[in-house]
Amino acid sequence: MFSFSRIVNFYETDSMRIVHHANYVKYMEEARIAWARAQGLMDFQDIQAASQFAVIDCHVSYIKPALFGEELETFVQARVQKAKIIFEYKICSKTRNQLLLAEGRTRHVNVSEDLRPQQPRGNLIQIMEKEKWIETWLLNL
Repeated sequence: MFSFSRIVNFYETDSMRIVHHANYVKYMEEARIAWARAQGLMDFQDIQAASQFAVIDCHVSYIKPALFGEELETFVQARVQKAKIIFEYKICSKTRNQLLLAEGRTRHVNVSEDLRPQQPRGNLIQIMEKEKWIETWLLNL
């Protein structure tokens, strides 16, 4: 299972040192890009292809608040489902013994230059077909 770690910055929090809810979507995106890099998908051609994947929905279930200075670990799983690419995420606090803070899911569709949906192409399909997927992985979505 792929994971990405980062420290919560002060600017991501409110006056009580609690992470603003919008930042969890950013944490998921950072983990998704780190996953792509780890898969070798970040050369120029792949970046162009990745920019043609539109987010069609995003869900986040907030379980516990993340705090300033805390080390977060975001776990990612990915799969292709027909023309869609689905990512699921678990955001945990490494600082608090892997306490589950949030779960999320994003769905993406590959679009052509005229913004029409099309099947994903290239080595992304082969990479994602090899990914392990756990159906019951998320508990709160």
